[in-house]
Amino acid sequence: MVLSGASILWWGCSLERVSFAGVSRDASTSDAGVGRGDASPVGACVPRCAGAVAIRCAGTSTVEEDCAPRGARCAMTDGDATCVARTCEPRRTRCDGDVLYTCDAEGAAEQPTTCEHGCSEGACTTESGSCLWSSEIVDEGSFAIDLCGRTDDHQVRADRCEGATSDGEDAHVRLFVSQRRRLRLDLRDVDGPGGVDTVLSLLRRCGEMESEIECSNDIACADADEDLKGTPCESGRQPRQSRLDVELDPGTYYVLLDSQNRGSFGCGRVELRVRAMD
Repeated sequence: MVLSGASILWWGCSLERVSFAGVSRDASTSDAGVGRGDASPVGACVPRCAGAVAIRCAGTSTVEEDCAPRGARCAMTDGDATCVARTCEPRRTRCDGDVLYTCDAEGAAEQPTTCEHGCSEGACTTESGSCLWSSEIVDEGSFAIDLCGRTDDHQVRADRCEGATSDGEDAHVRLFVSQRRRLRLDLRDVDGPGGVDTVLSLLRRCGEMESEIECSNDIACADADEDLKGTPCESGRQPRQSRLDVELDPGTYYVLLDSQNRGSFGCGRVELRVRAMD
C-alpha cells in the first residue's frame, strides 16, 4: 500500500480522500436526560411537580417554587406546573353520616369509605363484643323495650351521671343523625305499676362507656311528662324519666337505655323518644 498526499493507493485502486467536517455539541445539553427515556428532546426543560414543588421553565433553565409554605399544592395546569389551593387538609379525616372521608397526601381529593358500624370522630367505629343494639332511629322516632330478662352489661360512671349506679338491665339503640341538629332524648318508664328507675346515656361507640358524651339520671318533677307528674317524686326529681338535650354533628351514635335496681324499682318496659328541637 502506498499513501500519497491526495490519494490512497490500495492494490492498484485509487480512492479520493474524503474530509469530514467536525460536529460540535454542547455536552451540558446533549448529555442531559441520557438513559431517562424522556419523550422530550434531549436536554429540554420539562415543567413538572416534585411533591409540593412546582418546577417551571425559563428558557433552558428551571425555576422552582415550593407550594407548601403557602398551604398550597403543585398541579399541572395547561401544561405548566403551578401552585393551587388544596381542596382538603392532607391526610385529615372526617365523618359524614356513616361515610369516612380521608384526604390524600397532596390535599387534592378526599377518598370515601363506608363504615359498617358507623363513623365517629374521624374514624370508623367498631362494635364492642358485649354490645348488641336493639333498634335504630334515624333523626327522630321512638323505641320501646321490656328490660326484664336482659342483662346488666354496662354501667355509667356515677360521678358523671348524678350518682346513678345503673346496676339494672340495659339495652342499646343506634341513632343515626343525618345533619347537624339539636335533639331531645327522653327515656321513660311505661310499665305502669312496675316502676323502672331510668338512666340514659349517649355514646359515640357502642358499648364503650369511655366514649360517653352525656348522661342523665332522672328529671325535674316539673319537667316530667304529664302522666308521670302524679307518680311519686324524690327530692323534686322524677326517677321514672331521664332526658338529654344535645346538639350533634352528622354521624352514628349509640343510646344506652339503662336502669337502677333499688327499693321498689326493678326491670320493666321503657320507651326512648328522640325529637328534633330546631
